[in-house]
Amino acid sequence: MISTYLDQIEKLAAEKEVDLLEAFKAEGIAKTTLWRWRSGSSHPRQDTAEAILRRIQTLADEKQDAAA
Repeated sequence: MISTYLDQIEKLAAEKEVDLLEAFKAEGIAKTTLWRWRSGSSHPRQDTAEAILRRIQTLADEKQDAAA
């Protein structure tokens, strides 16, 4: 099965226990963008998806560091 960028983003956020809207906000992307992606009226570009994936990882790392 082919995994879309949105599938990858949502999976990583769930695995890392990161609030997806927090990642969007930190990356400077409007939350309405996520809703458009989910509705299928728009799709993430590769560079945007990669930026969100990196931000999710960064937020997860920061959360882990704060807990240590």
